[in-house]
Amino acid sequence: MTVLPLVEAAKRAGRKFWLDQQGISAGDGWAGEIVRAIRGAGGVVVMCSQAAFESDHVKREIYLADRYKKKLVPVFIEHAEPPEDFEYFFASVQSLNLYDMPEEERSEALVRMLGAAA
Repeated sequence: MTVLPLVEAAKRAGRKFWLDQQGISAGDGWAGEIVRAIRGAGGVVVMCSQAAFESDHVKREIYLADRYKKKLVPVFIEHAEPPEDFEYFFASVQSLNLYDMPEEERSEALVRMLGAAA
């Protein structure tokens, strides 16, 4: 509910996205598809929430992004403290706290951040 409108706004601004929930069809090898997507990406936006921080899948995706030397862009969609595993990878990158700004400004803030990350 929070992520998709942000992604759609960034797409309208010319950014390309691949989402693991949208890019995989039933019967596809989802693990390989995610690896290929990360390997081919210019960077990886991590939509940070408590649920994301508790997900082993998100953690693996961050490890893969680091392995393939992809720029990480942590975008906090709610207030949540990153666990040490995440904190390590976020230590040298700027994050964006969308949760503490008005909803109507969030899409533009994400597009600006992605422009700076390009």
